[in-house]
Amino acid sequence: MRVWRGGLVLAGTVVPAVAGSWVVGPAAQAASPWNSTSESQSAQLACSESDGVKVGSANDSVSGMELGQLWYSPSCRTVWGKWLGNADHPIGPPKGWLIRSDGYSTPHEMCWDENQWCSTIHINDAGYTTKLQVEVYPGGPIRSTPQY
Repeated sequence: MRVWRGGLVLAGTVVPAVAGSWVVGPAAQAASPWNSTSESQSAQLACSESDGVKVGSANDSVSGMELGQLWYSPSCRTVWGKWLGNADHPIGPPKGWLIRSDGYSTPHEMCWDENQWCSTIHINDAGYTTKLQVEVYPGGPIRSTPQY
């Protein structure tokens, strides 16, 4: 059984959950991504990162260097990705995004911060699997974490 705290999408309308309530069962699986509910991003971050665990890595195929990380919060049923920035690449900085098993994808964000971790938005993954993809530089190779 999947549990998710937030709002529901019913016929295209966001219906927020009662504060402190939990949505359980099939309705939770039909819930929208976190970023489109009435929950604030700061509330998501506080909930998700308090018990987040790294569940996957995207590594460079030649050097083995870790380029991206997939994170999961069991209490919030959310995932998010982090990837390493590189402002000095001659073609441009890397991009990172999440792809969920239902086809939902987060925006492709560039990471300009040299040797710093950039982060995707946090999304609901109740009833889905998700992976992080990192494009090493514009038009370059794409590295992925395993689905989780």
